[in-house]
Amino acid sequence: MDITKECLREAFENKSRVSIPKIATLAECKQWHPYAPKQFGKNLLKYIHHDNLSENKTDDDSLRNEAQKLVWLIDQYKTVGFYSTPQAWIKPNGKWRVHPGSVRVNALIQCKAYETKFIVWDDSNYLPNNKQISFDDWINEFPIPEGRISRFDDVEGMIEFHISEDRPEMYDYYKELRELYDGKRPRLFGSCDDSIRHLFDDDGKVEVNGHVTEDDLGAFLELNQNNKKVIETNFTIVG
Repeated sequence: MDITKECLREAFENKSRVSIPKIATLAECKQWHPYAPKQFGKNLLKYIHHDNLSENKTDDDSLRNEAQKLVWLIDQYKTVGFYSTPQAWIKPNGKWRVHPGSVRVNALIQCKAYETKFIVWDDSNYLPNNKQISFDDWINEFPIPEGRISRFDDVEGMIEFHISEDRPEMYDYYKELRELYDGKRPRLFGSCDDSIRHLFDDDGKVEVNGHVTEDDLGAFLELNQNNKKVIETNFTIVG
């Protein structure tokens, strides 16, 4: 349910009586957020040839979009940072629902940003040593960038903060990422696990030197138009 600004304080106070808002770090919360970077890296390479980057109609489109969005968010975090504090509700079953979405948390884990603050709505007291925050503390975690539109929604377990995305900028980034790869899978000068051999082309623009295992595929999430060389222990990626 959308909340008007006039009713926001009252909605927060009502929600806080049943689901306690607290400040916690990613280090305290990552147990609730499993992340498999190799799967995102695999999907990035598998679908890098897609050229209609704004389309999101099929499962393949969704997997491609999530992988490319993760590359974008990793780059965003490293270059300009994120503008607001993520929130999450820890459900009674020990799982959590995070907003903004889980891909942003994946980016934070990929960047080892374990001191990042979260607002955690904790109705089952999974974080007994973290103190409840006030409405003023909470609202100050959500600065609104100039030119963006924001709203608050009362949902199960928490109050979400939404802000309009600059999707044209994001899709332009996807296009530039595809151009970095020339729409082709990387060219491998070396060896790899048999299970990922299909993720490399003989004429790819991005070059990989060394031995790559399936568990190494998350390294490709670090390659982008602002970071064209990734050096790992057993291989190097050059765009």
